[in-house]
Amino acid sequence: MFNSLQLLCGGAAQNSVDDLTSDVLGWAGLVYEHTLGEEKYTFVEHVKDPKSVTLLIKGPNGHTLQQIQDALRDGLRTVKNAIEDASLVPGAGAFEVACSAYLKGPAKKSAKGRAKMGVDAFAEALLVIPKTLAANGGFDVQDVVVALQAGCFFFVDVLQGFLKQLFFN
Repeated sequence: MFNSLQLLCGGAAQNSVDDLTSDVLGWAGLVYEHTLGEEKYTFVEHVKDPKSVTLLIKGPNGHTLQQIQDALRDGLRTVKNAIEDASLVPGAGAFEVACSAYLKGPAKKSAKGRAKMGVDAFAEALLVIPKTLAANGGFDVQDVVVALQAGCFFFVDVLQGFLKQLFFN
């Protein structure tokens, strides 16, 4: 906890009280203790230049807590890698939409005979993922497919309840 507190407040570790000065103490606008359930927690808020954060997770049992912790760690590691690599791989069916568009265009033109039907069938099958996401989000699946085939790639924002344009063709 003390390493996180040091990073959070901008302080520096000291080996003795003789070395304490105002510039090594760090700064926080609000520090308070709050009881959640049977546990007491110290909250530090309104810091000037935070370099750390603590996520408080709660669950009904140890197994659930471990699953939540693993999911958070994986998600945060993904964000860290995306920032460090300065690149993203779109999800939520974006690859399938792009691949389907390619198969229906250049790949289908270069196919011969019966292979064209197979390419077309596979291109259509790839759209199952964005169709399922749209249906699960409460959207009209046909409207989503029409928007996808109009040349724009979309993702479904289930939380906000509308389509957002991600990028243009």
